[in-house]
Amino acid sequence: DYKKALELGLLTLGDKNVDFHAEEDIDNEAFMVDVYKKLGNTELELYHLKRFQKLNDSINSVKKVNALSYYQTLYETEKRDAQIENQENKLALLEEKHKTKNQWITFGAISLVGIFGFILVVRSRNNQKSRRLSNLIFLKSYYWRKRQSVRESLRIFMIV
Repeated sequence: DYKKALELGLLTLGDKNVDFHAEEDIDNEAFMVDVYKKLGNTELELYHLKRFQKLNDSINSVKKVNALSYYQTLYETEKRDAQIENQENKLALLEEKHKTKNQWITFGAISLVGIFGFILVVRSRNNQKSRRLSNLIFLKSYYWRKRQSVRESLRIFMIV
C-alpha cells in the first residue's frame, strides 16, 4: 500500500533527532521518489528526485575528495620517502668520500714521517762517516807530525 509507505517515508525523513547518515537519507529520498511516482504526484517526485541527486552528488564529491586526498597523501609520502632515501645515499657517499680522504691524509702523514725519518737516518750516517773521516784525517795528520817531530829530534840527537 503506497499510502502507508508514504507515511512511513515521511516519518523517516522527518526524524531529525537521529544523527545525519547520508547513505540512509539517499535511500529514503529514492524511496520517496518511487512512492510519489507510483502515486502519480510528479511535483513531489521531482522535488525528492532533486534532493536525491543533490545528496548523491554531495556524497560522490566527498568520496572523490577523499580519494584524491588519499592518493595525494600517498604520492607525497612516496615522494618524501624517495627524497629521504636520496639524502641517505648522498650522506653515505659523503661519508665514504670523507673516510677515503681521511685515509689519504693518514697515509700522507705516515709517508712524510717515514721520509723525514729516512732522511734523518741518511744524514746521521753521512755525518757519522764525515766525522770518522775527519777524525781519521786528523789522527793521520797528528801522527805524521809527531813522527816528523820524532825524526827531527832523532836527527838532531844524532848530529850532536
